Amino acid sequence: MALILHSRTGARIVGGVPGVAEVDEARDAGVTTLRLDTASFDAPGADMRWVADIPTLRTVFLHDRVRTPDIASMRGSAVDELCVWTPGASPVRSEDVGWLRRIDCEAASFASDGWVDLSDVVTLQIGRVREDEVRIGDGSDRLEFLKLRGRSQTARIVWSRPPARLGTFMTHSVRWSDLDDLARCPRLASVQVYNSTLDTAQGSIDISAFGGSAALRELHVAENLPLRGVPAVLAGAPRATVHVARDLHDAPDGAERVHRIAVPIKKPRAVR
Repeated sequence: MALILHSRTGARIVGGVPGVAEVDEARDAGVTTLRLDTASFDAPGADMRWVADIPTLRTVFLHDRVRTPDIASMRGSAVDELCVWTPGASPVRSEDVGWLRRIDCEAASFASDGWVDLSDVVTLQIGRVREDEVRIGDGSDRLEFLKLRGRSQTARIVWSRPPARLGTFMTHSVRWSDLDDLARCPRLASVQVYNSTLDTAQGSIDISAFGGSAALRELHVAENLPLRGVPAVLAGAPRATVHVARDLHDAPDGAERVHRIAVPIKKPRAVR
């Protein structure tokens, strides 16, 4: 049996593409989620057009060392979310998944060409980002929410066509040395950059490009590098609150809309 109902609204595939009777059973059960893992297919690229016959199906999960099926063949079905909760799935191209609305992926390497030109993606969460020049989200015109998790590297955003609808940018474990391309997003309202410590050894980051961000409400890159350009942001983004760390910034004394926080400073490694 290729398609097994494992919960009231969930199913998984074992041993290949399901037959008509199994698809009918999943439709009648109102299946909303589908799990694919190592046992699902013998080779990558399996045809998934049959999911269109399950109108309640919304989310596909990839687990383990799954041989990724033909994600693009699901286009036109009710599926709108892909969760890749494994770094071991066989990779795809951005265009194969760009038609989905929501993507939550554990490893950036799943998209072999860097998660660019995603035509319909609104919410994108990507982990294990390793590059020091990050293109994820470039040319993705409908993208509104972007969350990245890095490997504690210092990186820069490199976008040729910033996502015009992006409102929230959130990252963990990436120190950004240049966010100027992010500042080019006209609807940007919230920037949240989180690291466990502030690294003074990597220099500083100039945030003055956000001085033209009229929609900006929150600029939190304090847990990152020392800040320059705070006065330009306060003057040009009249509704933005800027988070700064200790004395490692150029905000004027007593300035409004400046939120001062205490962040541990990263200690340099001892030389042996």
